Amino acid sequence: MTRKEAERRLSAFTGHRHLASGSEPALVQLACHAALPVALNPDLVHLLRVNYFLDPPAVLPYTAEASLLLSPLCTEVDQDLYVIDPDLRDLLLQRLVKEFGNGRLRDVARLLWEYGQRCAAWLSRPGLAEAQQITALNFIDSRRAQDWLTRAEEGTAGGAAADKRWFVAMRRDLEARAAAVHQVQADEGSLPSPLPALTELRDVLVSRLPSPADVVRVAQTAGLNPVAEILPLTTRWQRVLDAAYAANRMPVLFESLGEDPSVIQAMREYWIRLSPALRVEDGRFETPPPEWEVLEKHREQIERTLSAVCLLAPRKFDRRFARGVMGFLIGPRTVLMHESNNAADLDPTRRDPRPIRGVDVWLSFVNRVAHPQSVFGQPAMDDVEADAARLLRATVVRVEKVGDPGLEAITLEVEAGDESAMPTPLVVAAEPPSDLVGRKVYVMGYPSLSDTRGDPTIAQRIMRGASDVLRIQPGEIIGVDTAGAAQGTVVRHNCFTLGGNAGSPLVDLATGDVLGLHFGATYEYGPRGLKVGMATALWPLAGSLTQAANIFGTRATAVGYHQLGILAQDRGDYGEADRQYARSLAIFEELGDRAGMARGYHQLGRIAQDRGDYGEADRQYARSLAIFEELGDRPGMARGYGQLGRIAQDRGDYAEADRQYARSLAIFEELGDRAGMARGYQQLGRLAQDRGDYAEAERQYARALAIFEELGDRPGRARGYHQLGILAQRRGDYAEAERQYARSLAIKEELGDRAGMARGYHQLGRLAQDRGDYAEAERQYARSLAIFEELGDRPGTATGYGQLGRIAQDRGDYAEADRQYARSLAIFEELGDRPGRARGYQQLGRLAQDRGDYAEAERQYTRALTIFKKLGDRAGTASSWSRLGNLDAARDRPVEAVKWHIMALFAREDMGLPFERNAVALSTLRDVVGRQQFRTYAAAILDQDQIANLEELLEGFPGRT
Repeated sequence: MTRKEAERRLSAFTGHRHLASGSEPALVQLACHAALPVALNPDLVHLLRVNYFLDPPAVLPYTAEASLLLSPLCTEVDQDLYVIDPDLRDLLLQRLVKEFGNGRLRDVARLLWEYGQRCAAWLSRPGLAEAQQITALNFIDSRRAQDWLTRAEEGTAGGAAADKRWFVAMRRDLEARAAAVHQVQADEGSLPSPLPALTELRDVLVSRLPSPADVVRVAQTAGLNPVAEILPLTTRWQRVLDAAYAANRMPVLFESLGEDPSVIQAMREYWIRLSPALRVEDGRFETPPPEWEVLEKHREQIERTLSAVCLLAPRKFDRRFARGVMGFLIGPRTVLMHESNNAADLDPTRRDPRPIRGVDVWLSFVNRVAHPQSVFGQPAMDDVEADAARLLRATVVRVEKVGDPGLEAITLEVEAGDESAMPTPLVVAAEPPSDLVGRKVYVMGYPSLSDTRGDPTIAQRIMRGASDVLRIQPGEIIGVDTAGAAQGTVVRHNCFTLGGNAGSPLVDLATGDVLGLHFGATYEYGPRGLKVGMATALWPLAGSLTQAANIFGTRATAVGYHQLGILAQDRGDYGEADRQYARSLAIFEELGDRAGMARGYHQLGRIAQDRGDYGEADRQYARSLAIFEELGDRPGMARGYGQLGRIAQDRGDYAEADRQYARSLAIFEELGDRAGMARGYQQLGRLAQDRGDYAEAERQYARALAIFEELGDRPGRARGYHQLGILAQRRGDYAEAERQYARSLAIKEELGDRAGMARGYHQLGRLAQDRGDYAEAERQYARSLAIFEELGDRPGTATGYGQLGRIAQDRGDYAEADRQYARSLAIFEELGDRPGRARGYQQLGRLAQDRGDYAEAERQYTRALTIFKKLGDRAGTASSWSRLGNLDAARDRPVEAVKWHIMALFAREDMGLPFERNAVALSTLRDVVGRQQFRTYAAAILDQDQIANLEELLEGFPGRT
């Protein structure tokens, strides 16, 4: 493809009819982002959309992903593998840089790099995984990319000719893409406004280093690609600075700028801009400057970290502690601080430096204290009652030195009634990140202008004259000293700090993990910053810190994290649940607590199951069950078998579900565990209900209810009445369904079970919808949704939007139905809930079919079918076949319709599911095409005996006329 052909194709794409809705700019922008990878698959395009096009001003629906992959811009070269022609990639990359700048280009490259590290999609195609990674690296750090290629090529010396051709092709591709980007950078007006810190530095360099040779020398020293010589000097310097900033190579560039006093002062001004000290008030930090906009992305994490950083001061007033001493929680009641803030000194009546017990202290957390002297700095504090909003009463019960570098873990006994105010401890990194140097970090504290070390004018400018107030101070890691340091392994960083920052955690901005404890700084200006901050690295001490943090019981801490995981999981926040279970498991594994580990693996299985990742769920349940069986933990085994039964039921493998439920129930009955038996009967009831055996379902529900009533288990009774309501609704007995839902809701409302109430209102909405009372259905769904949203229950919210879509569809308001289905599907995609996505695609298929857009309906049904097959969900697969059969019947395609309905009927019969609708559909098709033609169609997938059996079965199901 030539350049002109690429321009024509892109022009045709932007003017295509499917862009007429006004989504053209955003869809073309998605294509620009997708031009960076060598190849695309649907998952990667989805990742690009959800990272860059979920929020205004550029919002794209999930359908945009398919629109791009199926457009003329992309060529399918294998199943679910697409490429964009190189000339088209160049045009799109240039457009990306013009509209979003170098920062976005680098950000997309980082996303591709991270995706390649965790995605196995490319591994089956030799060379593709490496090509994706090296392409991403070329836009992140071109020198590292070239070094990687050189080393890899040397490692294949004497290898196959195909290997050599791959290296030649890769070098050409990297050079061509880089040249395209450099070409558009030649147009100075094509980029967004550069950062103020860079423009000021550029102007000084233009005046003090005016020779083009200086630009070339500095770029080469910093390992940057050359800049076109035809550009004006100002533009060339700006491009070099932009590239160095984007590649995180400013310190290297500074080392090559020489000793000109004006240039040195300009570098100093750059670092002043890059070293903010952001004020924190009411727990929120102020808007960061443009150079640190990335902080906004992590605002929630930063402000959560603030809640675990604390101040200690003696109960007995002492002016030495008018500002408190800083540390941070590493355990439920354990504070880590530096020994320069020795806990023994918190007792002003002692001069013995040895750690002591029994010191009474005030404890507060920095997000509650903007000015510490207003809290700790008044003699009246001797007698006042603790202000619950800011102060807790505590006693030092233990001070333990941790390792050799002068850290102390202070264990506190918090007075009764105050324990609930203790926040979640911070997580200490167990190992350093692989890209430690250059990593963005932050510290916090109350930097004081009374610190006279260093240049006071710089401090005045950064602090804007306000001293001793809470601040966040971001920066980067610039090095690590591992040998001979009195403080152990020391992490060097360039966050601007003063007295008042000692004791702060050094926090990894990307992960929120604590990498070190800040204890001081050197005040000499250098090319890497205004000063060098020093923090004791904590990852070498992770084991000792874990032990010290759990004086009151490590296991209790792990159990706490486990419970937080369950709460997050219940509200559908699977990412937070994963994080809490990981924290819990790390402690259980370190303790060798096999029972705790088994419970953790069990919960990870439940998360995977909720997401529809049945393979991962199976794996985690197997790990859990192996331990339960090893320990002889019969209740644990019963719970595990019950979950395996649920997976089998979700997949439509009802025989296996029956077998696992029976194993679970047998143990509960053997143990005499009445509550477990009741849950087992409920599971068997749901299984019978899914199979359409309503009499058996009712029998099992009655057995469960009898036990719940015997035990006085009111939540269990509420669940039982709810299930009986669903059963009655499926039978069409709406009055009985309403009665059972009312009994269930009365208990839930009395107990204050908000989640249960939401599910009850939701079912009342479905009942009203089945009756055709759409106004009442909407009212109940609104009640349900209000609670789901209040609780942060994302799956419940998504289900509610889906039902609102069905109401709109039933009313013929297809635009509103489309909007609600899109809201529902967006949540399921965000959660990674594959069964939810499949149901969403089915809803969109029904909507398209009602609109008469049969091609779109087929596409959506096929998407759902693909997911159900991958999940091994036989019931979902049969449902999709039925829908495709109905669709082809409507399209007057009887051959395909017969095939789909036969497949669905036999699958449902095999699973013990009701198949009447498929039988009626097949009878109708037989009446339409004639018996002989019907046999011909059926012969495509059945033998003669099967056809005879089918015809005999259909005699009992007359077709619709």
